[in-house]
Amino acid sequence: MRAILRARFCRDSTNIYIGGHKFFRHSRSLMGNRIRWTCAKKHKLKWLINEIVFAEVSTAPVRKHSTPSLDVKVEILKRLDKGEKQSALAKEYKLGRTTIYDIKRKRALIHDFATQVKHKSKTRKNLTSGRNTSLENALFNWYQQKKEHGVVLKNNAIRSKALYLNRAFNNNKTFRASSTWLAKFKDRFGISEV
Repeated sequence: MRAILRARFCRDSTNIYIGGHKFFRHSRSLMGNRIRWTCAKKHKLKWLINEIVFAEVSTAPVRKHSTPSLDVKVEILKRLDKGEKQSALAKEYKLGRTTIYDIKRKRALIHDFATQVKHKSKTRKNLTSGRNTSLENALFNWYQQKKEHGVVLKNNAIRSKALYLNRAFNNNKTFRASSTWLAKFKDRFGISEV
């Protein structure tokens, strides 16, 4: 069993005592801040501390990584326009200040994407598009035209149209219009009726 003890020790000490057991230093890492310690009575211990990392333990809570959705990003931008502070918004949405800063910095991209996705899912968190953006945009325009005329499209019809458009646009030989690609395409464009 391995355990890591975070504590402050003198780097020059050769022995330490934990729980009445003597630990001794037997190697030093290249970085200089980690020293490997072992115990002479390994067989009597159910736990063994293999490393002691020389670092102060932070009492601040660790914030989990979170990515806000497109709706939240637009809302944050509106509130920034009203003059609210970035630190207050970061605390309220439980985001880092750099995340708020990045949202502010990418204002134009977020607004452009938000206006394009009136029909798409606004719960998306990233602003990435597919590899074949021209093909996917043309396919989505075709899908919208068919939908306006009341035509119900099946998955196979969309995939065959994608293959046709691929040949018409750039003839990408690696493009297969697979079911995985179709699922991601539908997710990117918020298509759920098919």
